[in-house]
Parts: sequence; C-alpha cells; structure tokens
Amino acid sequence: MSIFFLSCSQSTMDEQDGRDQLKIEIGSLETLNKNYRNNMPVLENELHEGFASFKKHLNKISDFKEKLRKGESIQQQEINDFIKNFEKHENYAYFPHGYINLLKQSENLYLEQYKYIMLIENFIYQDLIQELTGSFFRFDIVAPYVRTDKQEYKLNEDVEVIVGFSGLNTRKPYKIKLEGENYVIDSLEKLTKPIMIKASKRGNNIKTGELEYNLNNETVKIPFQLNFDVK
Repeated sequence: MSIFFLSCSQSTMDEQDGRDQLKIEIGSLETLNKNYRNNMPVLENELHEGFASFKKHLNKISDFKEKLRKGESIQQQEINDFIKNFEKHENYAYFPHGYINLLKQSENLYLEQYKYIMLIENFIYQDLIQELTGSFFRFDIVAPYVRTDKQEYKLNEDVEVIVGFSGLNTRKPYKIKLEGENYVIDSLEKLTKPIMIKASKRGNNIKTGELEYNLNNETVKIPFQLNFDVK
C-alpha cells in the first residue's frame, strides 16, 4: 500500500514538473514570436503575396491561443481544418511536418497544443523574414550620402564615387543619376561597387546628381552634390 501511494505521488510530481517545463518553453516562444510580430506592418507591406498566403493561418493561430490561454483544448476537427490549409505549402524546404504531426497527436493536452501552435507560428514568421531578407535590402531612409575614395586627384585619374543612404540602407532597389548616366542599385554586389568617373577638369570639381527610389508607389528624388579637387 505504501509503495502504491509513493508511486502515485511521484507520478503527480513528474506531471507537474512536465507542465512547469512546458510553461517555460511556451513563455520563451511567446517572447520570440512577439519580436517577429513587431515586424508585421513591414511584412504585410513588403510581401503582399507571401503575407497574404499565411494571413489566414496567423489569424487562426491567434484564435487558438486565446482559447488555449483559458485552458481549453483544441478539438481534433479544428486541428484537421487548420492543417488542411497548409497543404499548398508542403513543398517548402523547411515545412514543419514534425510540429504538425505532434499537434495531431496532442489530443486534449492544451499545454502541448499551445507549444506546437507556437512552433508553427514561429515557422511562418521565419519563412516570411527569410523571404524579406532574400529580396535585396530594406530599411528606412534617413538621408543620402556621397563620397569619393580621396579628396584630391591627378588630371584624368579615376574617381571612385560611393552614393547611398546614411543609417541603414534597406529600401527597395534605387537609382543614382550622375554625369548623365543612370545606375540601378538592385543587388548587394552593386551596392558595394563604386561608380567610376574621370577627374577631367583641373581645380575644384562640383558634380550634382540625384538619388531616386520608390516609396508607397510614388517616386522620390533627392539631389546630392559631390566635391573634389584635381591638380
């Protein structure tokens, strides 16, 4: 009889430890996913199709979490309907088959369901962030800058000109106009490659140019000035 009671007591303690561990993991995932959710306006604005394809899933996840916070389990039919919406994404390289299978098996265990729902939500954000960063640079423009590789040149020497944005340059591809030429900056390689012009005039040289980019479907043009000396 004593052995039986001790076994029951140990089992109850193990179950409590398991629940406490799940709560810790869920809290960590909530913090991580909250940081991703802070990027929602950017994701929705920049990735129209990609975000739209997952928006229904994210809305459903939000509904699930509200229910799970109350200690209510997700019913099997709800899980099946949710998973069915993922079918068109199954060919993704990092599709979360494991999390989805575990969610299917977590019958009426609301803390486990919460954990797997959070992991699937994390997969969605990771996928969208990867798509965002993989399509060139994006960032808020502070102000343009222009500089040369040195301040003084010899006649007919090459002048290296770098034009960009101060702060984090992460807008969409932009265009530079200088000396009657257009330079489209649409890759990381072009971003770091200088524009080459000739030091063809002695004395102080002042060159004017223009940096052009698209913001909310409108073209923005910012003039800039380049200044260097030629012996």
